[in-house]
Formats: sequence, structure tokens, C-alpha cells
Amino acid sequence: MILADYIAKFLGDLRVRHIFMLSGTGSVRLDDAFARNPNIEYVCARHEATAVVMASAAAKVSGNIGVAVVTTGPGGANAIAGAVEAWVDSVPLMIISGQAKSNDIVDDRSFGVQGFNIIDSVQQFTKYAVKINNPQMIKYELEKSIHAAFSGRPGPVWVDIPEDFQNVDLNLDQLKSFHVTAKEQAMDMSCLEQFARLYNASKKPCIIFGQGVNFSNTTAKLISISSALGIPTISSRMANDLLSSFENYFGMGGIRGDKIATKIMHESDLFICLGTSNPITLLDRSLTKSSKIISVNIDDVAHFKGDVNIDLSIKMDLSCFFESLDTKKLKFDNKNWLAFCKNMASKYAISEMVSKENPINSYYFAHCLSELTNEKHVFVNDAGSSNYICSQGLRFNSGQKEVTSGAFYTMGLALPLAIGAAVSLIDKQIIVITGDGSIELNIQELQTINLLKLNVKVFVINNGGYASIRDSQDAMCGGRYTDSEQILNFEKIADAFGLGFSIIRDVSEIKEVVERELQSTQPSIIEVVCDSKQHMFQPVIELANEEEYCDIG
Repeated sequence: MILADYIAKFLGDLRVRHIFMLSGTGSVRLDDAFARNPNIEYVCARHEATAVVMASAAAKVSGNIGVAVVTTGPGGANAIAGAVEAWVDSVPLMIISGQAKSNDIVDDRSFGVQGFNIIDSVQQFTKYAVKINNPQMIKYELEKSIHAAFSGRPGPVWVDIPEDFQNVDLNLDQLKSFHVTAKEQAMDMSCLEQFARLYNASKKPCIIFGQGVNFSNTTAKLISISSALGIPTISSRMANDLLSSFENYFGMGGIRGDKIATKIMHESDLFICLGTSNPITLLDRSLTKSSKIISVNIDDVAHFKGDVNIDLSIKMDLSCFFESLDTKKLKFDNKNWLAFCKNMASKYAISEMVSKENPINSYYFAHCLSELTNEKHVFVNDAGSSNYICSQGLRFNSGQKEVTSGAFYTMGLALPLAIGAAVSLIDKQIIVITGDGSIELNIQELQTINLLKLNVKVFVINNGGYASIRDSQDAMCGGRYTDSEQILNFEKIADAFGLGFSIIRDVSEIKEVVERELQSTQPSIIEVVCDSKQHMFQPVIELANEEEYCDIG
């Protein structure tokens, strides 16, 4: 068996069902091996960066490792953007890059045919990165890479393979395996006693949770403890869909979060951060005042976040934390505090705060999508205003999922994310919400959607350009705009890429057009003409002058 075929079989045996790639001479043997493997389908992207993003989406929705294959030199360089995205979003991902022939590899700026020392470039934002120097070590390096991608806080790995090695015949009996050396780590359980003391001293505790809850499969345990103790829960951006229908869930925190979540954070005197690596973006110090902060995370870095003073850091997997926590030592009298939170929730509901008249308010449109979709739908959104209206305006039905750029809010990711989700979840319909500016950054991937006839509906929010940037320019630049206000003709774009097209210009058209589009499985673009002067909610600022306070005695 040649090395390229071995890699395809190895990943197929791990139940990897899709490989995302852009063909190139430096990876031609790898490309061909995946194309010939009966257990794997290959998806050809139109840019290496989007191929990696597609693989990230596949990993997010499947829980398995995502895999992208790129060629050497410019192919690997293009893939870096996708790798960084996977790094900051903690996505288990493998990038396999072709490389120049082994004899041409030298310590230079470039070498061979399009050769470049990609491994030294990517080590800062991968869990593990290796160039194969001995073909007989391929099993060892693949197993080590998979282990690294999933161990601790997940992330991307990179395997670089010289072109001539891809066609080497392997001696399967002599392949070396990777063995994990078990390390006995003493767990300091005294931290749980400190947890109990801080919790019992609080009057208004609040749980802030992130995607670490998903990684550790502890959603049910989180719900159980929140219900038993009567603690309100707030999510980070990457866990926005996790507790969608849970009665003690009050939305997303942060600068562009829900107003009720920000209000609760303003009032709370103890933040219990579970599996979220970015409490600094959620905890505005002007609001939290002297509140105490507890952080439970498997990742050391999550416990040191700039000027946020974390009072108790617990380095522990969440499943171990929940199993070890003795709830009998915790107080249960939070009913007045929880009642206050629930009473405020209706007051701050987005659907009650936005206009339902023309011109179309994008938050109202997001609310309508929530009403018109069900468990068969997966939401994918882009950066900018489309991301904000989804995080603040969507209310996920039970079983619904969201795929997004959680840390970087990267423009242009919606289309490749949708493709990765669509091929992985063939029984779902993918709802894309993107902006009239964001869609331009990877508009070429509309052709991938067309060629594969994916069940993807692309809703384009036409609000006259970069609405969220205009918000910033209004606030910081005196309203001077540097971006173009010229909008693409999306009907012609849809026609050029062989996609269906609809347009919504009036609030009275929303229900009819959306329902008609969702009944079809053919890919299409739906342009939604929204208010160009609409501003995005900034609850931290809006709540700064409010006087209402929860005094529970």
C-alpha cells in the first residue's frame, strides 16, 4: 500500500466521511487516494482557506475530526487563515499539505517547485505540526496528531508530506504506533471547598458557560445543577444554541449579547465560568464592579485573562468537576434572584423591542426565522451585523444548531461553513444569514453549492453595506465612511451561479417567501432589503444608566 492510500484508509477507519480540498500538483497523490477511497467523499473548494473552513464546520456538527488537503507553497499559505480560525474556535481539525520533493527541501525562503517551510510557520497556532521525514513513521504521526487534536482543549493539527513520499510503498508490518503515556495527575480537591465557600457567600450567582460544556458532554449536568440550585445561566458566543429551550437560560453575554443577559451580569455578585476561554469579553468591569469570578476550564490559558481578576481558578475537565462537586454543601435559596431574572426577561425580549413595520428591521426578520423554522434546520451566519442579529435575535428551537465564527467573527465564512455543514448533515436544511458585504469575500463558493446541489438557503441582509462598521464609524469617526455603499445585484449573482432567487422588500412578504423557500430543497439566494439606518444593539451601553436594581435582602 502506498503512503497516500494508507492515509485515506486510516481516516476512513476513523469514520471521517468527507475530505475538503483544492487539487494541486504537490498533493496530487493524496487527492487521488481520497478520490478512490470508497468510504470517503471529497469536496472540491475554490480556495484553500475555504476548504479548511468547510472541514471546521464538518467537525463542529459531527464531533469527529475535520480534514482538509492542500498543496504545497501557496496552497499551504492560503490554508493558514482557516487554521487560525480553527485554533481560536478550538476545532479538532487536520490539515494535510503536500510538499516539495524530499531532496529539494532546504533551509531557504523557498525550494523545489513551490516549496515552503510551512511547519515552522504554523506551529504557533496548531496543537501539533510535523513534516514527514520517514514514510514508515506515518502511522505514528497520524495517531499522534489525532490525539493532540482532541486532548485537552481541542484544536488543529498539521501534517506536511513531501511529494515523493506520497507514492512510497509501505511495509505495513513495520509501521510504528503512537502510544499515549498516562500521566497520574494529583487533583487538588480543596478547590471544590473554596468553590462552595464563594458560592454560599453570594446572593446573586450566575453561570456563564462556553463550548467546553459541549466538548465534555456535560449539557445535561449543567441543566441539572442550574435547575436544582436555581442559578441563571448565560452563554458565550460559541454555546449560544446549547440550552436554547432551558427555562433558566437567559441568552448570550458580551458586547453584542442579549440585554437581559447583560442586566443579569450587571446585578450578579458571583460569576461561575464553565468551559469558556474568553470571560474577558463577557465581563465588562464597569458592570461587574466587585463581583467574584470562578473559572473552571481544562486549559491553563483560560485562567489568565488580562485585567479580569479571577478569584478561583479550577483546572479540571467539566465532567470531573460536575461529578466531584458535592451539591449538598451548596445553598439552594436562589428563588427570589431567579424570579427577578425571569421577570426582567420578558421586558428585554428582542421581539418586543424592535419595529415590526417597514423598512424591515433585521432583528425582526431573525425573530420571524425563529418562528418559521424547526429541528430540521441548522443556522449558519457570517460576521458583522448578520452575526449580531443572529446572536441577539434568533431563538433556537429544540434540536436546532448554529455554526459560526465564534472568536474572530470572520467575514465571508458563512458560505464555506454552510457547505461543510450541508454535506455532513444531509437530512438538514442549512439556513445561511449573511450580509451584502460579507458574502463578497468568498462568493466563489456559491459555485460549490450549485455543483453539489446542496440544500442551502442563503439569506442576504441588504442594509446598504457594512452596517456594523458604520455603527463604529458613527461612534468613533464622526460618521465618515470609508467603505463603498454600492450593493451587488443579487438576482444576477444567483443567475450566474445557477441558483434560485427571491427577494423580500416588505414585512408583509416575509412569511410567504420564507415558507415557500423552506419547502424547496434546491439552493437559492433570498435577498432581504432591510433598514439601512438601523443600528445594532449594544446592551452594555444601553444599560449603563438604568437604575432598576434587584434587592433580595
